[in-house]
Amino acid sequence: MDPTNKKPRQRRSSGYSVSFHKASSLWEWSVLTGYDIKGKPQRARGYSKTKTEAAEKAQSIAADRRRGAFVPVGKDSTVAEFLDHWLDDRIRPHREPKTTEFYEGNIRRHLKPVLGHLPLRKLTVQHVQWLINDRTESGFSPITIHAIMRTLRSALKIACREALIPQNVAEHVTMPKLVQRDPEFLSPQEAKSLIAASRGHFLENLIAFALSTGVRMGEACGLTWADVNFDRQQITISQQLQRIEGKLKLKGLKSRSSKRTLAMSDIILTALRDERTRQMMMRSEVGEGLNPLDLVFLNAEYRPLDPKNVNDHLAALCRKAGVRVISFHKLRHTAATLLVNAGVELHQVKEILGHSQIALTANLYAHGVTEAQRKAVNILDRVLQSGELPE
Repeated sequence: MDPTNKKPRQRRSSGYSVSFHKASSLWEWSVLTGYDIKGKPQRARGYSKTKTEAAEKAQSIAADRRRGAFVPVGKDSTVAEFLDHWLDDRIRPHREPKTTEFYEGNIRRHLKPVLGHLPLRKLTVQHVQWLINDRTESGFSPITIHAIMRTLRSALKIACREALIPQNVAEHVTMPKLVQRDPEFLSPQEAKSLIAASRGHFLENLIAFALSTGVRMGEACGLTWADVNFDRQQITISQQLQRIEGKLKLKGLKSRSSKRTLAMSDIILTALRDERTRQMMMRSEVGEGLNPLDLVFLNAEYRPLDPKNVNDHLAALCRKAGVRVISFHKLRHTAATLLVNAGVELHQVKEILGHSQIALTANLYAHGVTEAQRKAVNILDRVLQSGELPE
């Protein structure tokens, strides 16, 4: 029977159609894959030699669509289209907002501009290597390039799993070498000078707290008064403050090891009591209701701390103290290094910092471990020379 005598299109209730294409003498299949932002239908299309083959192909694509697999729009899908699908379908619903933001930034700034226009199935190792070389020549650090590639490898892994590409080409490239650098930190005298220079500033108590605990920025900013137990002189670190969709919100910590209870030292106790007194005085001036999250550390306007502003003010205080300019995260490195240099066991340092493994602590603070070992062997020297243990 001549296919041209049939109806030009046979529609199916399952979301696809098959029709005869006179110009090519092929059967065209079309599958509804969704709608764009304006409500316009988006379809995957293709051609087969026979009606049966076209129907089978359409049914396969429709089944992929129903189980959530990526279905290309048109005859072929681009890298950009697949990355959008991967971000919206695999990452955004299941990962933390910060993780989604990390991947989205790499896709928008690096992957789409260079590789986005390429058909996904035609992406080669050479294309990806060119991206790496281009970013390197443009002055991006090895850390940034490794982050870009971590994003692409994760996305292409899903493309392989869904049989859209035969291999993950991002796994066969040459990467710039990562150079492990010792963390920057302040010396004991520099830390003391910074504390002195911050007196009277709204960051005074936060800086003393950070240097005494080694907490992360989000953990310090997310500390609430419910986490502070003055009777037992303990602090519970169980959440962090994050900006999510433009709003500051308290979020739980990612790992079990990050959740920890810390003992209060005299410096910590004094800092928290001073901060509570400062807030009580501010509350009497500005009224109630301006600290709905009941945060411990606030800015000069009695509002939650913004990380960028904290680092700007910290830099000014470093200059005032006459010490090297560091970020808030370097206060964490300072606390950890001073603990290790002072001879505190690595296991205890790991618990204080909230690391998941002691190997991580040892690798990060190997410079401190070396200094602590030097002190230890010197102590052993004195014991052997004197024949007595130190008191």
